[in-house]
Amino acid sequence: RKARFSFDAAKGCHAALLLLAEWRDTRAYPLAIRLLQNPQFLRSVIGASDRPFADLAAMIVGVCDGGLAPLRDTIFDRRAESIIRIVAGATIPILSLRCGLAHAATLRFYATVLDTLLATTTARAAFDSWVVGQLAEDACNLHPVELRPRLEAVARAHLAPRRALTLTSIAHNASLPEWD
Repeated sequence: RKARFSFDAAKGCHAALLLLAEWRDTRAYPLAIRLLQNPQFLRSVIGASDRPFADLAAMIVGVCDGGLAPLRDTIFDRRAESIIRIVAGATIPILSLRCGLAHAATLRFYATVLDTLLATTTARAAFDSWVVGQLAEDACNLHPVELRPRLEAVARAHLAPRRALTLTSIAHNASLPEWD
């Protein structure tokens, strides 16, 4: 059940999550996911900075124990608001690039996301275009070579917005040298 937050309670939870993230306390991960899934909490902390999605994602990264299943479930929860799914999706590349999440784990995650998109006959109706665009663009940036066939299939099926994924961007990213 979703808890109803007053503005002050949400700010208090935000401050507590900031401290727990700073201390890298992974026991707070379930709490962070529950807060992420509360639109009232998200709306109250959005105005706190000029980069709200990245800041919230960074807080979740700070307490993440490496398990992507709760984030994946949040992204695929069709009842969740777009903002919730966008913040959950923005957390994956930060985990990969800043926290050293295993290459294989992010590859499996994005492969699952793209396969789900391709297998869903009504993908455009089932998934918000912003969420799909963000996930497709992140997959193309992080794993362009390994996921190239899936990314091209998503682009050809017009499942991702053109601003996020084109055949040209996939080919360009796949041709770049690998970096660590």
